[in-house]
Parts: sequence; structure tokens; C-alpha cells
Amino acid sequence: MLWITHHSQLIVLLGWLLLFVIRRLSYSPRRHFENPQSKFEEMGHWIRWSKRNLGR
Repeated sequence: MLWITHHSQLIVLLGWLLLFVIRRLSYSPRRHFENPQSKFEEMGHWIRWSKRNLGR
């Protein structure tokens, strides 16, 4: 039971990341290559947000 819950959380998290990456790449691919640091910071923010919301 616990594994299934954890697995579904992982799927949701991966879905968020995929959506985020696709949106960012289609939004401004040049900026992504110029400044990867901000992308990682934003990704970290999304991961923390997802964890907080799923952990409830």
C-alpha cells in the first residue's frame, strides 16, 4: 500500500518535471542554454512545492 502511494507520488512528480521542462524549452530555448543555473533553481522550487503539496 505504501509503495503504491509512493509510486503514484513519483509519477505525479515526474509529470510535473516533464511539463515544466517542455514548457521552459518551448518558451525560451536560448535562455535555457545561457543560464542553466536559474533553471535548476526553478526546478528545485517546483520539486519542493510538489513534495509539500503531496506530503499533506
